[in-house]
Formats: sequence, structure tokens, C-alpha cells
Amino acid sequence: MQSNSLSRFAQKTRPLDALFAVSVVLGLEQNHHAWTLGLLTAWIGLRCCIQIWRDHDQRDWRQKNLSQILIASLVFVQARTIIQLDDHPGASFYILIAAALSVGANCINDWTRFLRWIGCSAVLINTRLFWIAASGYPVGSSDNWLTAANNEILELGLGRINSLASVLALITIFCFYGLRRDHNPIVKAIHALACTSSYALCLQTGSRMAAGVPLIAALAAFAICLKDYIPNRTAKRVQTWVTSAAIGLITFSIWVTAIKPDIDGGMANEKLRFTFWECWLENSIFAGNGKIIHGIGYNLRDMVKACNNQSADSGLIQLIGQHGFLGLLAIGLLLTLLIRSLLSQRAERIVSTKYSSALHCSWPEAGVGCLITVVLCNLTTPAYLGSYVGAALTGLALSMSLTQTKSETTGQ
Repeated sequence: MQSNSLSRFAQKTRPLDALFAVSVVLGLEQNHHAWTLGLLTAWIGLRCCIQIWRDHDQRDWRQKNLSQILIASLVFVQARTIIQLDDHPGASFYILIAAALSVGANCINDWTRFLRWIGCSAVLINTRLFWIAASGYPVGSSDNWLTAANNEILELGLGRINSLASVLALITIFCFYGLRRDHNPIVKAIHALACTSSYALCLQTGSRMAAGVPLIAALAAFAICLKDYIPNRTAKRVQTWVTSAAIGLITFSIWVTAIKPDIDGGMANEKLRFTFWECWLENSIFAGNGKIIHGIGYNLRDMVKACNNQSADSGLIQLIGQHGFLGLLAIGLLLTLLIRSLLSQRAERIVSTKYSSALHCSWPEAGVGCLITVVLCNLTTPAYLGSYVGAALTGLALSMSLTQTKSETTGQ
């Protein structure tokens, strides 16, 4: 009897995912990085091993779980390099993105419970940050207290302020969809608190990207997946109105969060960003010696000298500069796979579901929203290179597009 109770408790809470939640909380401060990354790699490895064990009695388990075996092996082999921060920036970021992408592509029931752990970790992170603000740090700098606290108290734990902002934006969108998918009222309250407090901190970072991306992603995803919530006979008329309203709200959000704050200064920030983009491309893929094919790699010393900046202020431009046409091809193939998976999910849902409440979002909408969030965050900053925890969150957000939809039910 006791064994059955423990089994039901484990099935309901997924306690293993607490490792990931704890690693995110500890990742807020740099001096905890060994524990943070140790727990993160342990969670990835254990998740892979559990998936392999579930399918061990199937005849084709080796072929079916080959990716899990490879991911677990890569993460365990690379664990010391990750934990010791020995290749920053380096291939470990891509390994963690791929690992989180593979681990996250589970059934929706697993994700519903996993989002609960993310919500709890978000509440703890935000409480810590607001506690710093309430303590009056730094004195006389109320406008940029989060930047100062991130640089000094947290010692760039989750990366510089734009990297922290991208992590907060991802947490905001995770908790937003957790709020809309979970039926448990207590969990809904936790998600609501985590979502609103995370977005408030997004605004406090001063990052226009973090201020606009969660709003734009949520609105765009809802407009794209509108047919999931209305009967087919009225879909076209309603979709036209809602899409028009969403486009208007997205345009307004871009104006308020991205353009208006910089327009008084003559768009100086955007001009500087475009200058960085141009400099990076000129000194990487257009610098000759075959760099257009393979890029410049991970050694950025020449780029720092040439452009006076160790990043391109764009994840896409940085990926092209470092890995050339082959890097662009890799990201293009990944996006094609994710979009095809989302289209398949939507087609399956539209066929199998006649009516659905817009208050409880469909899984394809959550996948679209998270994919848009990752793309927009990395359009204006190399968000995936901010921290290893940020890389793992990026992979998990992308994995929502690949999640199986055979049993779309919500955990209670």
C-alpha cells in the first residue's frame, strides 16, 4: 500500500524535475554555478535514462532511443567542461540546447507537471530579486537597481542584463501557458504570480526585447491558432477580426516597447546594433579564406579587436558569423522540423476536437508562442549564449513544438 502511494505521488509530482527547478534557482548567482550545472547535467542524464528504461522491453528500443543514448553520453562526457565553465563560449551551449530539446519532447502530461516546477522556481527567483530591491540596493540607483544587482550581487549568474532579460522572458511565457493549461486552482495562482512578477522584472531590466517579446509571442500565437477554439463554419469571419486585432496590438506593443523608448535619441541604439551586425559579417563570413562556409569558430579575440564587442547583438548574426553557411543550414533545418511538427499537431487537433475553450490553450498554441519567443529573443541579442541555464531553457522552449500529442490531457 505504501509503495503504491509513493508511486502515485511520484506520478503526480514528478519529483525528479525538482532538480531542474533547483538548478534554475541556484543559477541566479554565479558563485553557485558548480551546483547549478551539476544538477542540470544530472537531470538531463537521468531523464534520458528513464526514457530508455521505459522502452527497454521493446524490440526496437536501441533504434528508438538512440538519440537519448547519444544525448546522455555527450552530456556526461562534457559534464566537467560544463560545470567548470571551461569553454565559454563553446560547443557546450549547443550540446545543452540539443539535450534539453530531446528531453523536453515528451508527452503533454509530463510537460504540465514540469511547468509547475518552472512556476515554483520562478516565484523563488523573483522573490529573491524583489527582496534585493526592497533592501534598497543599490542606494540612489532605483532606475537601474536590477542591472547593478545582476552585475555585483549575482555576479552575472544568468549572464549580463540582456541575458537575464531573455531568461525572464522565457520564464514569463512558460508560466503564461502553465496558467492557461493547468486546471488546479492553487497551481494557477502560482503560475499567475510567477508570470506577472517575471514580466514586471522584464520591464525593470530596461530591455526593450524583454518588454515586447512575451506580449508579441502570446498575441501572435493566439491569432495563428485561433481555429483551435471556434467552430469551422464561423472560423474564417472570426479569424479575420481577431487576426486584425492581434496585428494592431502587436504593432502597438512594438511601438511602445521597442521604437518609442529609442526614438527620442534618434534611434541611436538601433544604429549601433546595425553597426555591430555589419562589422561582424564583414570580419567573419565575408573575410575570405572559406569563412563563408565554416565561419570563425569560438575564438572571438579578433572580433573583439575589430568590432569592440564580444557579441553581435543578435543570436542569428552571431551564429552565422561563428559557423557560416553550415550554421545557418543547421538552424534552418531545425526550424523546418519544428514548424512541420507544429503544423502536424494543429492538423491533428483540428480534426479530433470540435470545440475548445480559449481560456484553456491548445498545446500547439503553447508551442508556437514559445518558438516565437526564442526566435525574437535571439533576433536582437545572443540569448542562447548568455548562460548554460539559459541555453537549457532555450532547448526546452523549442521542444514544446515536438511534444507528442497523442494524449492531450492536463495534469490535475
